[in-house]
Amino acid sequence: MPRRHSSPISARPLTLLVVGLFVLAFAIALLRLLLPLFVLGGIAYGGWKIWQRLQQRGQEKEAAKQARERQLDTAFYRLVKAHHGELSVLDFAMEADLSAKVAKQFLDQKAIEFNAEFRTTPEGQVLYCFYSQEIPSQNPQFRAETRAETRAETRLDDTLHS
Repeated sequence: MPRRHSSPISARPLTLLVVGLFVLAFAIALLRLLLPLFVLGGIAYGGWKIWQRLQQRGQEKEAAKQARERQLDTAFYRLVKAHHGELSVLDFAMEADLSAKVAKQFLDQKAIEFNAEFRTTPEGQVLYCFYSQEIPSQNPQFRAETRAETRAETRLDDTLHS
């Protein structure tokens, strides 16, 4: 029988094909094995980025809130000084660019904080009276009359609501 010699040229493509298929099969097996890790890693990374963004938004909102509070306090103190301690809701609302409801809530809180007095003008407007050593106040007799009027109004309100 004649012996066949395989030529190195014809064996090389077959060897390359087998090696290529082996590498491809190995890559597919490795990918199948690592795919869940890649997916979980991607989900974890995405979740972390979302959490970071939420934290950043929270910090930005808090910073904006603090800046707004500083702005309102500045407007409040400026008006108290300019109006010699007497302030209406309308004055504050216009200065601070607030709605009447929000301006009243703010002034009510400041009235509690600073133990403000209230005075009603002849037109029926309520004034918040914030007095300090630096703000020249009206004469002591007027302040005593204002306190007496406030107490009388409070008693009248209590009587009406009883």
